[in-house]
Amino acid sequence: AQAEGYIDRDVSPTLRDGRLVIPVAPALKRKIKGIIHDESATGKTVFIEPAAVVDANNRIRELKAAERREIIRILQILSSEIRPHIKDILHSMQFLAHIDYLRALAVFSEQFACVVPRLQAEPRIDWVQARHPLLQQSLERHGKKMNPLDVTLRDRARLLLISGPNAGGKSVCLKTVGLLQYMLQCGLPVPARENSCAGIFDDIFIDIGDEQSLENDLSTYSSHLLNMKAMMKNCSSRSLLLIDEFGSGTEPQIGGALAEAILRKFVDRNACGIITTHYQNLKHFAETSSNVVNGAMLYDRSKMQPLFMLQIGNPGSSFAVEIARKIGIPDDVIRYASDLVGKDYVMSDKYLQDIVRDKMYWENKRRNIHDRE
Repeated sequence: AQAEGYIDRDVSPTLRDGRLVIPVAPALKRKIKGIIHDESATGKTVFIEPAAVVDANNRIRELKAAERREIIRILQILSSEIRPHIKDILHSMQFLAHIDYLRALAVFSEQFACVVPRLQAEPRIDWVQARHPLLQQSLERHGKKMNPLDVTLRDRARLLLISGPNAGGKSVCLKTVGLLQYMLQCGLPVPARENSCAGIFDDIFIDIGDEQSLENDLSTYSSHLLNMKAMMKNCSSRSLLLIDEFGSGTEPQIGGALAEAILRKFVDRNACGIITTHYQNLKHFAETSSNVVNGAMLYDRSKMQPLFMLQIGNPGSSFAVEIARKIGIPDDVIRYASDLVGKDYVMSDKYLQDIVRDKMYWENKRRNIHDRE
């Protein structure tokens, strides 16, 4: 057909319903002896099975049918052999899945030095040298060292309010606690020290990240408020709250006031939780509340870089002025911003930094003395 010019030389045979056909222009379909099987959607091509290959196509179809019959016959024999042992096979499959799970658990536990913490009757958290496994894996891959976290939520200090600079590890700390607690409640060993202990919470409430919704016409702040509403309604003394950037997403003054009012509700409900924030009024509230304790993500002022270490007992500084100066914001802009917030605010932030620095100094002294002994 190509030699006679009925089809183009670059056209190749194709398959239609398992039969070899050639595409031909409709005007030339009667020039080729054969059977028309199909045409293209546009009608510009017809697919013809040439008479010369009809017998070959029939033979191929017969062989395929024979192959299919043989496969069915083999499967029927195999099914007859297996049918009496179905229960044993299903049991073995479940057993193998359980063995695979236990092996994966053992490999994971060995890789991340996981332990089974002591379980307490009351919901509480006392993680010693806790590590986020995914972060640990990422840091080790890049040859970096991870700073484990010591986090305690128990007795009267049931809510931990973490403050500190951006990219200083506040969210990582919150996610580490949440992940380890969830792992524990799923019956998994956790990457922490052996003297860690924890209880089981009835509920874990989480508000992390940007959840604005175009479908529901929700802004970021509105979605946070909906989460806060659900938490206030449902949380109890057996609930764990994990809230990132508490009160953010709106005008700072009213956002801070609403955050403090919501925090009071959580205190009244005696809930446990970790909350990250930059608001000064929340830090002051934690200092005067018996159920809330401040925590600071430490920052090296000499090197101007975060240490990714949590220190419980004091609020943290955001180091906004220092970070702005480090990245090259003009001094006149920084001075003007400092004048806008007022000398008292700047000095209180500086005092926070000094407290954290002094505490780090004496903590290092104590550790060095302990190591020498």
